[in-house]
Amino acid sequence: LFHSKDFSFTNPLELGPYTVLAFVVAGAGFIYVKTFYTMKSLFTRTRIPEYLKPALGGLCTGIIGFFLPQSLSFGYGYAQMALDNQLSTMFLLALAFGKILTTSFSIGSGGSGGVLGPALVIGGSLGGAVGRIFHYLMPGVVINPGAFVVVGMASFFAGVSRTPISTIIFVSEMTNSYHLLLPSLLACSLAYLLSKRWTLFSKQVRNRIDSNAHRGEFFVDVLGAIRVRELIKSLKQVSSVPEEMSFADFLPVFQSSDQQYFPVVDKTGKLKGIFSINDVRGFLFDENIKTLVRMRDIARQDIISTTPSEDLNQVLRKFTIRNINSLPVVKDGDHTALIGMLDRREVIAYYNKRLKEIKAGKMRPLNHVDSKESDIRSVRVAEAMNPEVKAISAAAGMQELTDLIHSSLFNTFPVTDDKGCLVGVISLSDYQEAMLQGDMSRTAGDIATRDAVTVTEDEILLDALQKITSGDFAILPVVRPGKNGKLVGVISRRDIMKYVQNGIAFSRQA
Repeated sequence: LFHSKDFSFTNPLELGPYTVLAFVVAGAGFIYVKTFYTMKSLFTRTRIPEYLKPALGGLCTGIIGFFLPQSLSFGYGYAQMALDNQLSTMFLLALAFGKILTTSFSIGSGGSGGVLGPALVIGGSLGGAVGRIFHYLMPGVVINPGAFVVVGMASFFAGVSRTPISTIIFVSEMTNSYHLLLPSLLACSLAYLLSKRWTLFSKQVRNRIDSNAHRGEFFVDVLGAIRVRELIKSLKQVSSVPEEMSFADFLPVFQSSDQQYFPVVDKTGKLKGIFSINDVRGFLFDENIKTLVRMRDIARQDIISTTPSEDLNQVLRKFTIRNINSLPVVKDGDHTALIGMLDRREVIAYYNKRLKEIKAGKMRPLNHVDSKESDIRSVRVAEAMNPEVKAISAAAGMQELTDLIHSSLFNTFPVTDDKGCLVGVISLSDYQEAMLQGDMSRTAGDIATRDAVTVTEDEILLDALQKITSGDFAILPVVRPGKNGKLVGVISRRDIMKYVQNGIAFSRQA
């Protein structure tokens, strides 16, 4: 595209002027980006017909072109003249800032066009101006100011686009000059570091961690590097239940405990099984069998457990096998020796902690591959929620509520009015308390917890996960944005983890 002389870099003292150039293009890049988006925002807010906005932008561009006609059109010819050292310093500076204004007015108003070409002309003009200034001040060091045009093109675009390496390559190709790689690397790196807070491309993610195009790989990388032993202090020390205990003797323990899962042990304290509060639902209201049933009869013998040496990626997969929220942690050499219970929320909290440390530069992910986060910050709740809601009408009686609880695996049930709008939620503990009071005339609306924590379908998935983990909720109702709060679905930890893991599988297939 450009014909450059046989530029060369032989004097290390030239790195000083190239460093100054990096600061100049970084400052000009900030002006370029701010001017571009200010014009774009101004035209967006202007209350005139859309078809008139490009005309207004064209008028402003024309006014600038009247006083500085060189700022119109592509400007590649002037970049070539700068390479040949045929333009004055003042003209190059005027061309650079004139090009910033004309590009901002023409494209910011809705006109068609790109930003690559103008950026190269702006960067080349600034490089040529800096080169001529240092050629005047240090003629024995800066021999050919045209070399600064090439480095200026590369460093300016590297700063405004945050693409330092690729910019060096394509500018070298465009100018057919590979003898300036060292000063280009210096200037592009400095411009990139100085310009990290702004970019010309609004949809550009900050780094590979935030890349939504590669969902899942970074998530697995972090979890795969963390062992359960790192969370030993976070394990819950729960009360175990003797396998010979009758269900009648267990009821007082159940009513006074906030445990969700109960390990079952033999006389020697060895783990024999485990059950959740869901497993005891069928026995709560049958008085005839309470003294006959033993806890070993209720407990599951096929225990899904983890060990201190297992990584959290494997643990997360085990959580999703049966949609469970806690796993028993047993010793590596003895799977009947219970250490404690590991909650799913602790895994997510620890993952978030490690992710923040990585982003802050305090540590790097181990076993590093092409690291990217499963970016649930850019995913909406609507993409992962379960639209098949088992809700109950606020006017429903206790018997209907009992039937719903016995047929469902959830512990929380949304309550809606006749228009399908959320009234509140009923948890299993709300239901048990109502049953103990013995008033069968109450409705679901009477015992529902009002002002329930909800998420909207437009919220970010990460926000939903934080609400679930902070309140230790089994599920959250998903409502449509607005005053009425129409119920459109529910979302649980399992839904979120399933969505993330589907993203992981998709990334690996791709």
